[in-house]
Amino acid sequence: MGLTYKANSVKIYSERKYKAMNKYSELMLDIACGDASEYDAYIEQAIGKINVSNAIFALESKIAELPEDGDFMCIQEAADAGLPANKADATGASCEAVRQQVVAFYDLVLNTAKKVKEACDKDMKLLIAFGKKNGVSVGDNFESFMGQLAEKIGGAHFSDKKFLKGKSAVKLARTYARGMRYFMNAYGLGYSGNDASLKEAGFDGNRSADSIRAIENALEDGGKSMAVDRITSKDSHYTDSPKSKDFVQFGYALYVILNVSKITAETMGSNKKAATANVAKVFNADTANSRKITRSCESINDDIKKWTSNLTAVTGSITTAFGDSVYAINEAK
Repeated sequence: MGLTYKANSVKIYSERKYKAMNKYSELMLDIACGDASEYDAYIEQAIGKINVSNAIFALESKIAELPEDGDFMCIQEAADAGLPANKADATGASCEAVRQQVVAFYDLVLNTAKKVKEACDKDMKLLIAFGKKNGVSVGDNFESFMGQLAEKIGGAHFSDKKFLKGKSAVKLARTYARGMRYFMNAYGLGYSGNDASLKEAGFDGNRSADSIRAIENALEDGGKSMAVDRITSKDSHYTDSPKSKDFVQFGYALYVILNVSKITAETMGSNKKAATANVAKVFNADTANSRKITRSCESINDDIKKWTSNLTAVTGSITTAFGDSVYAINEAK
């Protein structure tokens, strides 16, 4: 792995930016308070919308497959809920429920990116503040900064396994980068910048989102990319005796995740109206005259909760593991 990650295309690590940094003690306290975020409510709202639309699909798809004649419980359930209760309208209602899930998932990706950006930005500020406190300036090459910082911390004692191993940090960064790339691709969005570290991590490129099948494929790729075990405090991914390589790899991973979350949040935030309009256009074109629920609609509905779980688990791993590690660096003796 070549860890030459200069802050070139996304210059977020300059000394100038951090002149207005909060007091060192305030940053420590902020991270020590945990990973609660202002975006948690929006994340839960998006998950709630996905779950509701998923339940609507389950009901309407049953009605769509019923025999022409008969009195079935699910018809009464739909009527009581104010939903289409006849076979003729059930197929369209089922497809609409999937569209709503896809739109809600957009909000989920957007707000998890904002949460990760917020958390990793605090981690980066504290890391840089710690470096300045110990006579190490960040400059233009973040890898060099981490190398010098590692020399300063070398031999430091960690009272417990609180520092994320370098290889685990890199794996988590690449998991996140690939997953967010594919999730953005599902809505016709992507990254085409020239940051070599982001490309190396898998956060590069775009592809068409001109059919439900294309949306499904991209979401599935993103969901699979995010399918990793959650990192929890003090498990095998942590160490109490990090080596110089661990610090450098940790810096690379933090750099990648912060940039990926920043770009994802900005790109999806500024393109939400157009992207969700395209989803509506695609669903209308693919399902308007269909008498059956498409296989892609069924697949999205079947797997979207799993993709949701994978994304939120990785988000939790990042906010916990990197916050723990940066705090541990500052507490090391």
